[in-house]
Amino acid sequence: MQNSKSIFQHLIDLIYPLNIPKLENSQGFSFTKDLNGLSVDNIWIANSLDNKEIKNTVIRIKDGGEYALVEYLAQHFVKQVLDFGLIIASRKGFVDQESKDIFEMFARLFDPYINSLITFAPPDPARLNKRGFHLPEILAKEFTKQMNVQASGKKYFEIANVFVKSKKTIRQTGLDRENRLTNLKGKIQLLESDLQNYESVFIIDDVCTTGATINECALQIKAQFPHIKVYGLAVASNL
Repeated sequence: MQNSKSIFQHLIDLIYPLNIPKLENSQGFSFTKDLNGLSVDNIWIANSLDNKEIKNTVIRIKDGGEYALVEYLAQHFVKQVLDFGLIIASRKGFVDQESKDIFEMFARLFDPYINSLITFAPPDPARLNKRGFHLPEILAKEFTKQMNVQASGKKYFEIANVFVKSKKTIRQTGLDRENRLTNLKGKIQLLESDLQNYESVFIIDDVCTTGATINECALQIKAQFPHIKVYGLAVASNL
């Protein structure tokens, strides 16, 4: 996908060096317990939006057009998933269901014998045209690349564009959970995709507030492929 920046904007970047955010690692969290009645199996969030550096970085990219920050955010996100996931995936003997669910999620990500696909939440066509890039897609591509480096041949991660948003939606910002689910219902469709051989699908998103977008994606997958476990991985949430 092309960068929407003009030559003039690139010259400005050279004259005025980019203010690189200092992104600190966090433990991350799951909101499995809040997924009652939803189709997605689990969602893991790397950061709270209470983290001002993360929040400001996402705003600078999405609303400020500071495309150069995407690489820094993506690399930080990958590091968080690896740092947390490798520890969790190696643990045994959990005492509650939530812990077991989050263990299964990361075990499926790192287990070399489980065939997993990485994809991303689909863009709204109008907002994609305005920005010229889709942050979840870029995050997913960087995530896949780094995971394949870390796997060192033990497991190969594939990435594919699986979803399309068929109708324009209003921005999810400001909507409550019920209205977010209604806003997206029936507006995300599964593309022609050969998913039957995958056991798990991981959906990358930038900001996940209620899980509505990832859940609608999961609903479309499970309607055709009920055997597939569907998980979300997001940079931040304000839960």
